Amino acid sequence: MINNTHRSSIAENVFKQLKGYFALQTTALLLCQSDLNTQYQQRINSILTTVINQYLTIATPIVQLSHYVEHFCTIIINQRSWNFLLDLLKSERIQHLNFQWANTLYALFLLEDNTQRNKYLHYSDQLQFTLATDTTFLIFPTLHQPYNELNLLIDRCVKDNNVGQRWIPLTNWIKSKLNSNPPILSAIEIKVMLLLNIYYNYYGNAQLNSLGNLLTIIENTFQLCDEEKLAFRVFLQPEQYMTGYQKHDTEHRNYLNDLFQIDCQDQEQLPIHQMLVNILAMILLSGKQNTLWTFTFEPLKLEHTHGFASTATKPIMRNGIHYDCGCVLSEKGELVQRHEGNEFSVPTVYPSEQKNREDGRHD
Repeated sequence: MINNTHRSSIAENVFKQLKGYFALQTTALLLCQSDLNTQYQQRINSILTTVINQYLTIATPIVQLSHYVEHFCTIIINQRSWNFLLDLLKSERIQHLNFQWANTLYALFLLEDNTQRNKYLHYSDQLQFTLATDTTFLIFPTLHQPYNELNLLIDRCVKDNNVGQRWIPLTNWIKSKLNSNPPILSAIEIKVMLLLNIYYNYYGNAQLNSLGNLLTIIENTFQLCDEEKLAFRVFLQPEQYMTGYQKHDTEHRNYLNDLFQIDCQDQEQLPIHQMLVNILAMILLSGKQNTLWTFTFEPLKLEHTHGFASTATKPIMRNGIHYDCGCVLSEKGELVQRHEGNEFSVPTVYPSEQKNREDGRHD
C-alpha cells in the first residue's frame, strides 16, 4: 500500500497506462486470429466495443490520431498487413459494432492508387516516398510528389494502344525533370523510382508483358552503368537475364531463384523478396561509394579480405556466404556485438569500412 499521495498518484497513472496497453494489445491480437469460433468472436466483439469507447475514440476535426489508436492499428498491421486492417474495418462484423468509427479510420488509411496492386505486396513493404505525396516526411521529402507523377504517367503509357508512341510522354517527363534549372531530380533518383515502379506495380503482378519495350527506352534515355543495366534487365526480362531463373537451369537454381519467380505466392517469404528489392534501390541511390555496392555487384573483390565480424579472423572465400555475420548494430548504429574477439572499437568501425572502400579493400 502506498501512503504518499504523490507516489500513489504516479502508481495509479502507471497502472492506468499498463491497463490500456494490455487491453489494446490483447484485443488487436485477437482480431488477427482467423480460427476463432462464433462464441469467442462474440466475446471479442463485446470487448472491442468497450475498448473503442474507452481508448480508441477519434476526436474531430482530426488533426492527429491518439497514441492508443496508432498503437492498436500498428499491432494489426505488423501481425497481418495493411490490407488486412482495411478489410477488417470494412467487414460486416466491425461495421455492425461501430460503423462510424470504422469508416473514419478506413478513410484515413485508404491510399488512392490507380494501378493494379500486387495482393502479396503490402503497403508496409514499400518505401515511404512511394506511398504518399506528403512532403513533410524527413526521409526523401523531394521524391514523394515526383514518384506519384511517375506512377500515374506510366499507368497512362501502358494503356496507350499506340505502341510506337506510348513512351514519349515518359521520356518527355524525364527530360523536363533533368533539364530544369536547377534540376528537379537527379538521374539516379529517376532511375530508382522507375525500378521501384516496375517492381511494385508490374513484376509482382506478373504484368511485365504490358511494359513492352520499356527496357530499350530506359537504356536509350539514360547513360546506365553496367550495374544499373543489370538491375533493369533482371526486373524487366528475368527469364533472359536472371541467372537460374529458368526452371530447367538446375545448375544455378537456389532459394533466391524460387523467391524471385514472378508467380511466387509464399506470403511468409515474399517480405524478404520485397526487402531485398528495397535495399537494392537504396544501394543504387547511394552509388558506388556505398559499402553494400561491392557486396551486391562486385562480391569477388572481397575474396581473401577480412570483414569486422565473423570474417575478422578468417578471410572471405569465393564459396562462402557469411561476410559480416555476428556483427550486431543497435538502432542508433552502434556496434553492440562483436565476433571472436574482434578488436575494432565502436567508433572505428565506420571510418575503417569507408577507408577500405576508398582503397578498394575490405580488411
